[in-house]
Amino acid sequence: MKRFLVALSFILMASFLASAFEGIVTVEFFSKEMTNSGKVYIKDMKMKLVPQNQLGGTNGYPIIDFSSQKAIFVFIDNKYYMTLPLDSMIKNLEEDPLTLIESSDVSEILGYKAKRFYQNVKDKDLTVDAWATDEENLNLNPFVGVQRLGDEGIIVSKAAHFLYKKGFTPLKIVVKDNKGNEIMKVEVKSVTKTEVKSKEFEIPSGYKSLSEYIKEKNKKLR
Repeated sequence: MKRFLVALSFILMASFLASAFEGIVTVEFFSKEMTNSGKVYIKDMKMKLVPQNQLGGTNGYPIIDFSSQKAIFVFIDNKYYMTLPLDSMIKNLEEDPLTLIESSDVSEILGYKAKRFYQNVKDKDLTVDAWATDEENLNLNPFVGVQRLGDEGIIVSKAAHFLYKKGFTPLKIVVKDNKGNEIMKVEVKSVTKTEVKSKEFEIPSGYKSLSEYIKEKNKKLR
């Protein structure tokens, strides 16, 4: 489950949820534990991540509904789903927040004007660099799956949350150790505005809730 929730790290960086945005965002993720990429389908305050490589042997994907403040995890092999509230995830980001310094550096990323933000996290002996845009009213909704990957994951999550509150969408966040080595990076690789079918966000027919799945499994063990 832990590694499956890491999938949210992609969503952390790809939540282009301005009301007018609809399309597909491709994101790449790197850490000491894994390298992965995924496509995020976005429409009407909902999104679904399809990872290129399934995480930890878990065959599934998350569906996020910001209007109802729920995250739904769909497990394909056993045909069940699990629903979690978002409020506890967001609350974690508000505790001991991370403040980034806005620099004068500006770069073009994927056709967007991106500003550089940075901070030295002295108590962790780490640094964070973020490039973010405020163009087209692209908003980042805070997600925290990546914070399950240690100190650097928490830093990425809190950096993204800080930028979201300032009205910026991160296009790249990099955490480095005290030797300048990259130990975590989450980066948006493409943004495609296109029609996304509503069925992308539906739970597949015949899938059971987690409680129903456990109940049925226990019956078989009797």
